[in-house]
Amino acid sequence: MSYVVIALTKVQPESRDDFVEKLKKHIELSRLEKGCLQFDVSISNEDQNEFVFFEQYVDEAAFLEHKSLERVKNHIASVSPFVEGGGWAKKLTKFSV
Repeated sequence: MSYVVIALTKVQPESRDDFVEKLKKHIELSRLEKGCLQFDVSISNEDQNEFVFFEQYVDEAAFLEHKSLERVKNHIASVSPFVEGGGWAKKLTKFSV
C-alpha cells in the first residue's frame, strides 16, 4: 500500500511570493522522484497564505528517501523563515478497496 503525507503550512503574507516561487521548483523536482506517485499543493479558500500538501509515495521508504535528499533539506531550510507556526502533518497508509 502506498504512503501518504498530508500537511498544512501557513506562510507570512509578506513572504508568500518568495515561498511560491521556491515551492514551484520543489514540486516539479519531487514529482520526478522514482518513488513519488503524487505531489500536489492546494491553497486554502479562506486564507491565501495556507498551503495544503498532498504527497503520495510507493511506500514509506520512498518518503524517507525523499526527506533525506540534500535538495529537499536545502528547500526546507530556504523556506523555513517564511513559515508561521501552527502547521501540521499526518502520515497515512492509503486504504484501498
